[in-house]
Amino acid sequence: GLAPAPPPAPSSAWYDEGVAWCLEKGLMDPLADGDFRPEETATRAQTVEALWRSAGRPEPGAGIQGFTDVPAGASYEKAVLWAREQGVIQGNGNDDFIPEGILTREQLAVMLFRVLVKDDQGGAMGLAGYADSMEISSWAYDAMGWAVRAGLFIGTDSGELRPKDPLTRGALAVLPQRAAALPGRREG
Repeated sequence: GLAPAPPPAPSSAWYDEGVAWCLEKGLMDPLADGDFRPEETATRAQTVEALWRSAGRPEPGAGIQGFTDVPAGASYEKAVLWAREQGVIQGNGNDDFIPEGILTREQLAVMLFRVLVKDDQGGAMGLAGYADSMEISSWAYDAMGWAVRAGLFIGTDSGELRPKDPLTRGALAVLPQRAAALPGRREG
């Protein structure tokens, strides 16, 4: 008879290592059902909480004004207060944070830039080789340029950065590991 077929090889997706690293470091959590679901869109609350945890879970200052839609005691409350204190987020003008809202890839680049860099003179350098670089919003251009030069954003196999695409949990998971490898960064 025929030998049984070998078991399928485990899938190896581009985000597997980042997801495992984030889970091991406690930077991101599985969802309520226990699955990580890397292809699912990351929420604003999940993103800010991952950035805060990556920064070492610093205590926000006592006088930081909260947002009207961030309940006291929410798992992400300190993260949101810290991010507001650091100038990483501003809210939507109505003093709402919109925790379940989504972020685009270019919005995350701006947040990372505000956390990690503060100042960079490279501007858009490094973006010319990407087919969709002209789709980057003007307010995100410097941050996207820095993120590409730093190796945080690598682009797709088809040579696109997809700045307006919603951020996925898998894409969010690879960034703390890449950021920890930046010169002068400690592994958090």
